[in-house]
Amino acid sequence: ETVRRECFAAPGLTHSGVWLIPAVGRFDMGGRDFTCALDAFGKWHKFELDSDRGAICFTAEFMQTGFFNESTKAGTVGAGMLFSETVPPRPLAVRLRAMTAPNDNAFVNTISVGGQHVALTDSPDRLAFSLSSLAVRGKLRFDSSARYPRRALYLETLGSAHPVPRPGSQTPL
Repeated sequence: ETVRRECFAAPGLTHSGVWLIPAVGRFDMGGRDFTCALDAFGKWHKFELDSDRGAICFTAEFMQTGFFNESTKAGTVGAGMLFSETVPPRPLAVRLRAMTAPNDNAFVNTISVGGQHVALTDSPDRLAFSLSSLAVRGKLRFDSSARYPRRALYLETLGSAHPVPRPGSQTPL
């Protein structure tokens, strides 16, 4: 279910800030069920604490990723790599498109990189998003041209949803 920003009185609230929890939020679409929780469609759960107003606001929205949007348009679970096939299985033609599908169901973790908010999963795809509107802005690509001048020969194959800080700094590796 989507919850458009609802606010509640919280007298005595002493802290302000935003707490964002990306998680799974929908386990089926168009008569197909995910059989692995890690394949389900991602959803944002945002809590805004405002001590000046004495209020807590809550928003819950599905992540508008390429995977979710293409599936919604098709009215069923679309192309994408899954840990386990849906029940009933998607048509073979849809499964064969997995390698070229968006594969951006990035609900595992969020970090801030260079002033941008980024949603992560264990793939090379990172999604830039707006913390205020929760709008997905698109895939974040790092410029590797200095390190890999022949970009055609460079292929990102791994990612981490749990980056660690570079030793001696707060910059994620």
